[in-house]
Amino acid sequence: MVDCNDYIFYEDSGKSEYYFVSYVGEQTELSLPEIGHNYAICDYAFEGCINLAAITVPESVTGIGDCAFEDCVGLTKIFIRDGVTSIGKSAFRFCEKLVKATIPKSVTSIGSDAFAGCKKVVFFCGAERK
Repeated sequence: MVDCNDYIFYEDSGKSEYYFVSYVGEQTELSLPEIGHNYAICDYAFEGCINLAAITVPESVTGIGDCAFEDCVGLTKIFIRDGVTSIGKSAFRFCEKLVKATIPKSVTSIGSDAFAGCKKVVFFCGAERK
C-alpha cells in the first residue's frame, strides 16, 4: 500500500499494475491524482463518502470498479476524462444528488445498475465538458 496525500494506492508489482483503493481525506471536490502510471479505481473505493460533491477522473484511470461511488449521497457531478474504458456495476448507485455526468467516448462498457437511483442525472457522452 502506498499513501499519496490522502489517496491510498496498491501496486501489484508482479503484474506492474496499480489500483486506487481508498480516499481518507475530507475534501468535497476532488481531482484524482496522476501518479505516473495508469491505474484502476477499485470496487467500493469511495463507497459512502457522503461529503464528496464533485470528482474529476483523470486520463490515467483505466476503469471504475463495482460500487466504487455507491451511496455517495452528496455527489452532484462527475467528470471522467478519456482513458476510462469501463464503469462497473452499481458504480454510482444511490448517488441521489448526481445531476451531471460526463462520460468520454473511451468508455465501452457500463455495468448493470451503474446509475440506479440517480433520478436527476443528465449525461454528457463523448464530450469534454465540465
